[in-house]
Amino acid sequence: MSLLRRLFPPAPAAIEVELTSKLLSGGGGIGLVGAIACGTGAQAALNRDLVPAVLLLMIALVSAARLILMQRMRQTGGSHPRDLLSARRRELGYGLGSCITSLLLGITNLHVLSYRDPALTLLVVCGLCCYVFSLILRTAIRPLVCLPSIMLALVPTIIGLMSFLDHGTRLDPTFTLLALATIAIVLFVASVQLTRHLYETTLDQLVSQRDLMQFARRDPLTGLNNRLALREHFDTLFRPSATNGPALSRS
Repeated sequence: MSLLRRLFPPAPAAIEVELTSKLLSGGGGIGLVGAIACGTGAQAALNRDLVPAVLLLMIALVSAARLILMQRMRQTGGSHPRDLLSARRRELGYGLGSCITSLLLGITNLHVLSYRDPALTLLVVCGLCCYVFSLILRTAIRPLVCLPSIMLALVPTIIGLMSFLDHGTRLDPTFTLLALATIAIVLFVASVQLTRHLYETTLDQLVSQRDLMQFARRDPLTGLNNRLALREHFDTLFRPSATNGPALSRS
């Protein structure tokens, strides 16, 4: 945990809430993963390959459930967490869905690699790389969601590749193990570095944006609120009165 704190330093509470809000606002990648899983699962079902079909359709169902929950949060005005505790709860729910999706994908890859088919192996490796980097782009702002999800997809796939290369090849088992271990470590380290870069970049942008907003609302000489800040304050105060105007007029 201390290593994670050094790699990904925590932000102020307001920025943490904003980061979680950005995480919850993006559902395009989830929908794409669900659509691909649904199409691939349907094709596997037509080929009477039931285990991958069920696993892929489960991924599609999980993705659909996540999209429905995110849409409901937007409709009820809850896509933007009100405080840090609410943000943590929503991040936990999002992370749980992401980890379940990644685990299902890893198990699917493990099963498909057991066929020891070179073409399927190539598809699995390409699909895993695309999934990992799309996951980083979507969730790098929340490393505790991103990195566990990557591991849950990566580890079963590496185990499946070890099984595949251990049979029917002329490679030495020790060399195979070292090569796969090296590939897994390089991929994970690259994922951590990219996640850290995107996290720090987004964090710096949000902090700078907040500082500029505060500077725009304060007088540089006295440090007091300026006209813009006072106007926004009065708008906030009188907005409930505007919505309840008829009731006030009757009283």
